[in-house]
Parts: sequence; C-alpha cells; structure tokens
Amino acid sequence: MKSKYETYTIDDFLSAHANKLEPLGQKSEAARQIIRICNGKTDDGEDLVVLHGLWAHEKALAAGLSVHSFLICPAIVKWPGAADISARFVGMAERGYVISERTFARISDYGDPDGILSLARLPMRKPGDFPAKTNDSVVFVLDGLVKPGNVGVILRSCDGAGVDAVMTCHLRTRVTHPNAVKASMGAAFTVPIVPFAHAEACKAWLTRNGYAIYIADPKVETRYDQLSYAGKIAVVMGNEHAGASGAWYDGSAEAFAIPMRGACDSLNVSVAAAILAYEIQKKKAGARAKD
Repeated sequence: MKSKYETYTIDDFLSAHANKLEPLGQKSEAARQIIRICNGKTDDGEDLVVLHGLWAHEKALAAGLSVHSFLICPAIVKWPGAADISARFVGMAERGYVISERTFARISDYGDPDGILSLARLPMRKPGDFPAKTNDSVVFVLDGLVKPGNVGVILRSCDGAGVDAVMTCHLRTRVTHPNAVKASMGAAFTVPIVPFAHAEACKAWLTRNGYAIYIADPKVETRYDQLSYAGKIAVVMGNEHAGASGAWYDGSAEAFAIPMRGACDSLNVSVAAAILAYEIQKKKAGARAKD
C-alpha cells in the first residue's frame, strides 16, 4: 500500500495549483527582492524572514506565521511530503512562484536545498502587547548587538530557558536577518520580540512596569550567581565590544559579571546569555519550591 506522500506527488501539486504559481525569472523585480532578503540587505519594513527547506516550513506552520511568498523548484524536490506541505504554503501565500534550478541556486545558497523557499512575516510585538504574565516574569534586552548569529543563538537560549520575551534597542543588525533566523533554530518564530527605538524608551517601559534591571558587565565585581533575581526582572546584554549603552547606568540598575578564570576577559555575548537565562530560571524555581 502506498503512503499518502506517494499518492500525492509534486506533479499532482503543480497540476492542482497551476493557477497560483507563476514563473519567476532571475531578472524579475520579485526575484531581486527575494535575493536582497536572502542576503540580509533589505529594509522593506515588512519584517520578512526566509524559510529554507522542509524543517523551517514546518516550524513556521506550527508558529502560525503569515506567508508573503512561496517558491518551488520542482527539479530538486525529492523528499516525501514535499507536495503536501507545498500545497499548504501555496494556499497561505499571497504570491506563488515556480522557478528553475538555476534561479533557485542564485536565490538560495543554503546547503543541501530541499527545493522550496518562502518569505514569511515575523510578528513583532508592541510594548502594550506584552503584559507580564506573573510577578516572576523574565525578559532579556539586546542592546546594540551587531552580529545576527548572536541574536539568533540568544533567542534559542531564551526559548529553551522559558524567558518571557526578548526586547531590542539600538540593534546594528535585524532579528529577521537570515543568519539570525537560522541560528535561532525556530525560536525567532515563537519567542515574543519587542523592539524599542532606543535604550531610554526600553528602560522607561521596564521601570514603569515594575521590572528590576540587571546589566551583564564583565568589569564589575558582583557575581551573577550571588543574586536572587526575585520578582520581575530584565537582563541587559550589551554590544559585543562596547557593552550596554550608558542609559542603563543611572544608578537604578544592578550590574553583575560572569567570572573568568583564564586569559580571556569575557565570554561571547550569546554564551553569557545562555548561562544567565538558565541560572535565573534555576533561582526562580528554587524560590517557588520554598514557598
């Protein structure tokens, strides 16, 4: 007996959805836009992220992302289930394209391509959309980060540790950058992201909503594991080289460091964020167990 994937093929999909798929050439404006987004060079304001292959498409489906464009290259689609998930995405997408292998190679340099690619919208929250669920809420603030890979890994760590949201300010990259999305392993689709234009606005919102603010700073004496992290807290992770903005250092926040035992003076910001996220949740779980 054939499986459902064998009975619904790519040829069946192409025949059933021919009216929703238009050819896309390399020199078309749509192709140029997609290439810009895939290269992380767009500022179109739509918060579009690139979905490469089956795994990313399944993650986006589970997260309920809206789909801007769906592309398929029938010549390189080989895996079971391709027709089924393609049918779902072309039904959701505002635009659908069928492209040649040559065009697909120009658009996507993703290793071992699955033959499908989509642009989806990453939901960005406004501060008012993020009410603290409990008096134990934990948020991380990314202030001035430059490298998209660091942003993505921090999102992944925050997802794993159960952090409630990630706020951003002064970013020198974009949360939607392909390298950030790839490094997040799908966490960019699910962790609430709240952008602020600058640190002062973010700090004012946190203070107004009763958050204690902590700053990760390798230059201070207080150790990260010496604090209780009671109540609602926000942890500021600063720029990879310069650290957190001066706006955070007005005397109302507490800075701490992760001790270094060797020759290096600090950890990579994404490694530090992972350590802190899990330490904070461990402290909070311990405090709840005592109540």
